[in-house]
Amino acid sequence: YRKGIVLKTTVVRRNSSEAHHPEAKSTSCLNQVLATLDPAPFGTHEILFLNQEGTLTEVRIGNFFILQKGRLLTPPAVGLLNGVTRRFVIKCARLGKIPVEERPITRHELFNADEAFLTNTSWEILPIREVDGRKVGSALPGPLTIKLQTLFRRGVERETQNGKTKKSAH
Repeated sequence: YRKGIVLKTTVVRRNSSEAHHPEAKSTSCLNQVLATLDPAPFGTHEILFLNQEGTLTEVRIGNFFILQKGRLLTPPAVGLLNGVTRRFVIKCARLGKIPVEERPITRHELFNADEAFLTNTSWEILPIREVDGRKVGSALPGPLTIKLQTLFRRGVERETQNGKTKKSAH
């Protein structure tokens, strides 16, 4: 969380959403297995997928975001799992007055991002240090990533406190 992680883009393309619905969590993990077999340099923490059009989609077990010029960018939830944590991070960004764009993202944009991070339920918000041997951003974690981590944790605390209040009221 302080040093960031290293990603590698796999040669394995993400299945089309027409072939296998991404919202269906199942035991069908062929893409993830094939991507794991794709040789990665020592120290690679996660594998990044491209879709059939050549734009970035997600990692094996999470979603990814970049921050560029004060905006949060993430691939649209078409052909990828629209995770709970992904949606919560988008909500936190909007509450924190960080503009959000869901649109296709190229590797070039990721390589030139000011900041980048991954999300999933156990990671929450995990900064990316390097992709395919190229450093991402200039500070780890970056200032907007730190802001989003803070907003995220406050939001989780608020949600869990509301849950306790509702339960105790019964």
